[in-house]
Amino acid sequence: WLYYSEPDFELFADAGSRQVTEAVRNMQVYRAARDKVLPKLKSIDAIRPRIFVLSGTSFERYANARPGLAGFVRSHDFGVDIVIDASAKDWTGTSSVVQHELTHYYLHQSADFALPAWFDEGLAEYLSTIDIQRGKLRIGIPAGARWNRMRELSWMPLREVLAASRSSAAYNSHAAAPTFYAESWALTHYVLTVRGEDARKISQLLAYQDNGTSLDTAIKEVFGAEFPAFEERVRKYARSSRLLYGEVEAPPLPDLRDRIVPIDEARGLTELLLFAMRGRRTADPDVRKLADRLAADAANGKAAAAQALIARSEGDWNAGIAALASCNGPSADDIALVLCGDAWMAPAWRGRADPTGTDERTRAAALEATALYERAWKANPANFEAINSIVMAHAVHRQRTPEIKAELRSAIERYPRSTTLRFQYARMQMASGELDEARQSLERVLMDSRNPDFRLRLIRTLREIDNDIAARAASQGARNGAPTSK
Repeated sequence: WLYYSEPDFELFADAGSRQVTEAVRNMQVYRAARDKVLPKLKSIDAIRPRIFVLSGTSFERYANARPGLAGFVRSHDFGVDIVIDASAKDWTGTSSVVQHELTHYYLHQSADFALPAWFDEGLAEYLSTIDIQRGKLRIGIPAGARWNRMRELSWMPLREVLAASRSSAAYNSHAAAPTFYAESWALTHYVLTVRGEDARKISQLLAYQDNGTSLDTAIKEVFGAEFPAFEERVRKYARSSRLLYGEVEAPPLPDLRDRIVPIDEARGLTELLLFAMRGRRTADPDVRKLADRLAADAANGKAAAAQALIARSEGDWNAGIAALASCNGPSADDIALVLCGDAWMAPAWRGRADPTGTDERTRAAALEATALYERAWKANPANFEAINSIVMAHAVHRQRTPEIKAELRSAIERYPRSTTLRFQYARMQMASGELDEARQSLERVLMDSRNPDFRLRLIRTLREIDNDIAARAASQGARNGAPTSK
């Protein structure tokens, strides 16, 4: 196995040095372009991405990728994983996909408001076509497929593109989405490449709704044109026979000699096992075999924790006792401790026990898990998966609420844009009876969340709070002898 590390990403590979070098260079070039276009993105406080460059066999066995996929990015609230098939022929296409999805990740981590869909997709496309030629960093190289679509197909009204959300037909319709993506790319390309002086004011356009401004007013203020004239400018540019791209001096790239180093196979496979655990693949036979193989080394606390989690994910309270004992020893690091806590919590999470806390065995397991999560949090305050898990366990045992709320507030101060942590804090407010405050917290999270499944969960929780508030009002009215109405 080979390993490479920089402050903002690390790479693990069981592939050849040539593929590893190319993957590292792609990341360095992407980072240079990202920092040039949006320099504020590089200062966000986020867990650094992990890149896996896997041989064809490992990719097929552990990546769990769709057939024909040569690489993908899987982001979660605790970071992002990039997985690349080293045996794939289309490395250029794989790099573009990775750069596109990484842009989404960094944007979503750093944005102070809900980004419009057109800019989210347009910038991801813009930063997916970059390279270095003769000492020049080329950014926003016109993408052939997008450009051709602009020249050949009928346009969607630009006003509809700018107003589209994740739930709009323009974004989701199989027929309309390709045009929406193409126009989003064209508009972003026009603003950032041609109208460079306007790019500094782009936030006015992105947040015009939050600022209480109309779209026409925002276009007038940013571009100095009425909307019809502005739309015609963008169309004319996108259909021209020659598009521009940004070109700046390429920054010096680090020398990779002696930086890509061999590592023990067990370490590489353990990281691959943790990747599989983050994907909740506890029922996969290959993952189970890998955990058993690595856990044979008594010093591998992470593998023992994975083994315990796999065993207990089926709800068997007596399974994995030895693994649980191995994963929480004095030498266990914060990652092993979180996984070990997950193993204690697994039956409750799978609905195999009463989640209300009336089942004493469930409560005892949740308290065991909380103790492990707290050890992990103290060992590494940057591991906010640990604090998130503390709150998840609290939902079962419902003890030490004030202390856990204080720890959660501390974590939110460190990761203010984490919708998961803020959601958990609202749940803690609900548990404390602070229903009005919980509702306000959830409404702010709903404004910032872009994940449709998570948004649905938020909406359901808001309805739950509304029902509790109505029940509380009815109870108070009944005590006061006053009539109540729904």
